[in-house]
Amino acid sequence: MNMEAYGLAMTRLLAGSWRDDAAPISVDESCLLRFASFFRATGSAGLVANRLRGTPLAATNAAVELQHLFRMQAIHSVLQERQLADLFTHLREKGLEPILMKGWASGRLYPEPALRPTGDIDLALPPGDLERAREILTAGAGRWGDVDLHAEVPDLPDRAWKELWRRSRVVRLGAAEIRVLSPEDHLRQLCLHMLRHEIYRPVWLCDVAVALETLGVQIDWDYLQDGDARLHSWVKAGLRLAVQLLQPRVAGLPHRYRRNPPDWLRRNVLAQWGRCDVSARPQPDPRAFRTYFAEPKLLWHGIRQRWPNRLEAMLKMGVHPQSSLPIWSIQFAAMVRRAFGWAGRGTASPHALTGTEFVSIHSH
Repeated sequence: MNMEAYGLAMTRLLAGSWRDDAAPISVDESCLLRFASFFRATGSAGLVANRLRGTPLAATNAAVELQHLFRMQAIHSVLQERQLADLFTHLREKGLEPILMKGWASGRLYPEPALRPTGDIDLALPPGDLERAREILTAGAGRWGDVDLHAEVPDLPDRAWKELWRRSRVVRLGAAEIRVLSPEDHLRQLCLHMLRHEIYRPVWLCDVAVALETLGVQIDWDYLQDGDARLHSWVKAGLRLAVQLLQPRVAGLPHRYRRNPPDWLRRNVLAQWGRCDVSARPQPDPRAFRTYFAEPKLLWHGIRQRWPNRLEAMLKMGVHPQSSLPIWSIQFAAMVRRAFGWAGRGTASPHALTGTEFVSIHSH
């Protein structure tokens, strides 16, 4: 099989993997063995272990290992829920009210939260509260695990903080109250975040599918598409990809999200997953690009280090997913922009996905 075919086989394991009544598995043991380490590394172990329950593949060594990781995820999930409840209660007592993004905000939508691995706690706050929150968390000396503080919501540059806050919701976690994004903003943020990171973790696409399936009846589809039109074209592409590959059951999903995603995007994602190689993701070159001009024989190496794939280039340059521009020209522009730092922080196009600065507080 080629890489796209392997990626498609992977989607057959992931489609509906959060449910107990998914379709029969049509993947053999050799594929599972090929995928197992990738599932472990990218946080999909719990979902695949759940999918394999009660099937002949459940007794294989790969499936047993994934099931063990699922049990470990369940333990970590309980521990983080306690940390999260304590953190929000403590910050509220100090006069701060952050919005939780991703992580538990996504995991709570799964039938069993432990299906999704825990990670850092990502909190969004107005810029004026960031320093005070940092001081509080630093004083906590790792009491709440690893916490990332973000100035507003990095992946929603066209959403004003006041509007995000007004539409946000408070949900219960035991005796604590956790503030999360509205269903529309949560779904939009999930799509733009996974695209910005090139969808290299399948669990991110599963998050989108589960959010669609769980929140579908609550979503204001008109508000979802409000804001920058080009950004929404990428949201639409992400939703269509999740619908096509993972087949969520969505009540009232508008027809515009049921159409096929751009073929190049689908092929890009499937080929990337099919390679099953997390280490293949390019690492930033610590060397300043201008230094390569002093050693011309190394210039090609510098260009290769900074040459983005199609998805990364189009996102960096804020190009529409259905653009007819030659892809090499977009990639070249994105490479030059990266190499010479033309995308100064705070000067990026409002429809380019570039991320923002944040403060990270880690446990010791």
